[in-house]
Amino acid sequence: MRTTDPIKDKEDVKKLLDFYRQEKHCSLRNYLLIATGLFTALRISDILLLKWSDVLTKDGKVGDYITVKEKKTGKVNRIAVNKRLKKAFERYMRKNDDTEGYIFKGRDKSKPLHRTQAYRIVKKSGK
Repeated sequence: MRTTDPIKDKEDVKKLLDFYRQEKHCSLRNYLLIATGLFTALRISDILLLKWSDVLTKDGKVGDYITVKEKKTGKVNRIAVNKRLKKAFERYMRKNDDTEGYIFKGRDKSKPLHRTQAYRIVKKSGK
């Protein structure tokens, strides 16, 4: 994997985020993946390991915080979820009736999406 530079222009960030909301490229999973990265500043390794139990409250609703045990540091963090990200989680949850296990599932539904595939998703929207 290559290193990347931060996007500093707000318009470029908006374009990156909205790429997978367009009818031509519509994918709620990919949109949520990018939105989670932008709004939480988590490493991709931590995003891919997110489970619904990290996001949902006991009532089964999207909470105001995500609880994450960071893979690299081993620290447990509680990250606030803004309104836009919360809506994205809710939309994705309504589309997928499955709220068990990983949020970003790969082809094998029991495993998370692989880093390489996540890289391709972000790269495609970046172009």
